[in-house]
Amino acid sequence: EKGYFNLNDSISKHLNATDLKAWGYPSGTTKWCPKFRNGTLCQNVTFLSLLTMSSGMIDVINCEYPAGSWQLKYCLPTNYSFVYSGSIGTTISYFAGVPMDYPPGPGYVNVTQNGKTSLMNTYK
Repeated sequence: EKGYFNLNDSISKHLNATDLKAWGYPSGTTKWCPKFRNGTLCQNVTFLSLLTMSSGMIDVINCEYPAGSWQLKYCLPTNYSFVYSGSIGTTISYFAGVPMDYPPGPGYVNVTQNGKTSLMNTYK
């Protein structure tokens, strides 16, 4: 409403070196650069893609991936508390360093059926 940001803005546009350093990035890092596992190109994650669950970030909370999936090593412990403990940076730092699962933006949606959420490719 006040024009501080646009839903289509890149998250990186609103982060600075101080934010990134607080999240565990090396001093002097000036841009958040989410990438695919083994990837080299930065992906553009927007506020809209985060809000619509189409950012490409893996699900580290529910972690309903098949046995042996690469995503499992990033799953949060089952006793992890999401209650605000004084620093949102601790939680954000965990998510900010996890590789992406798919390209951000439209074409992919999270679908919940019978209590299970899965990714559906809508490009077909």
